[in-house]
Parts: sequence; C-alpha cells; structure tokens
Amino acid sequence: MNVVVFDLETTGLSPERDGIVEIGAVRIVDGQVQEHLKYETLVRPTTPDGQTLMIPWRAEQVHGIRVWPSAALLLWRGHNAPGGGFIAGLMTACALILHRVANGRCALNFPPLVLVPWGLALSFTTGLVPYLLGRAYLKSDYGYVSTPLTGEFEWASALLFDVGVYLIVAGSALHIAYQLIDVNPRERVEDDR
Repeated sequence: MNVVVFDLETTGLSPERDGIVEIGAVRIVDGQVQEHLKYETLVRPTTPDGQTLMIPWRAEQVHGIRVWPSAALLLWRGHNAPGGGFIAGLMTACALILHRVANGRCALNFPPLVLVPWGLALSFTTGLVPYLLGRAYLKSDYGYVSTPLTGEFEWASALLFDVGVYLIVAGSALHIAYQLIDVNPRERVEDDR
C-alpha cells in the first residue's frame, strides 16, 4: 500500500472565520513511513481581504508548542543536572515570544523586566543563607520528602537558586525581545538625515 497522508492544523473549525496554520504530509510505502519523504510548513493565515488572521488561544492549546511542561521539568531537574533555570528561562521566553507573535499581544500583565530583581534577590539570598550559618556561600542543602501522592522525592535548596536564575533569564530575554518587537523601522531618529 502506497499512500500520502495529509494533515492540516487550523485556527478553528469554521471555513468562513478560520484559516490553515500548518500543512503536513508524509508518504507511506508498504506500511512504512518514509521519513525522508515528509513535508511540513507553517502558513500565516489571512482573511479574504488579505489581513493577517490572529490565532485564537483555544487553537494554540490544540496545536501549540507545549513548552511549559518541558521548562518546568528542566527547572526541577536543574539542581541535579546541567541546564536548570537558565534553559527553562530561555524556553519560557521563547514560548511567550511565540505567543506574542501569534496573538499580537503579551501574555503577561506586567513588564517582564520586573522578574529580574526578584530573581537576583532570590538567587543572592539562597547563596547568602548558608554563608550566614557558617557554611560556604552557595552551599546547597538537600533531603528527602515522602508523600502518599508522589512517593519519596528529593528536595534541594539549589532549586531556589535555579528559580532565581529562571526569573532573571526569562525577564531579561523577554524584555530584550519585546523591545525589538516594538521597533518601528520607519521611525526617524535624531541622527537620521
């Protein structure tokens, strides 16, 4: 059996109001998916009069990139493995930037730069507490907690440091990206002639 399977992702189910946002196709030969013969592309949907169609939040929930769980997992694992707050912060920033590009509005109700001082304070305090207790600066403590719901799992004070790094990276990256998004290249500045 040789077939080509098509998949369309749309902003909704109404042919009058909604549009296609992604097209995918894959060829199947003798029951085997031919990875080298697949096709996928994103499409910027427009209205009949040519205006860009905004992607509704409900459609993003169906076919959007599921970044939040991955970022949370990297943040949680950060105290035992590389990555942690830095990578989770970048992933969160990317998700929020994609949301803004897709919807034309920010998902946050506050300026992202507000996250930076909170992250700095949390990271600094996490390192300072062991120092004030006569241990090395940033010395991590850990233990185990057991609950009926989760069973036994490890907690570590390094997670608080990673949460601080997460806030710093996410806030900084979003602030920079939003400043670049808001640039209007047609504006003239003082030194333009």
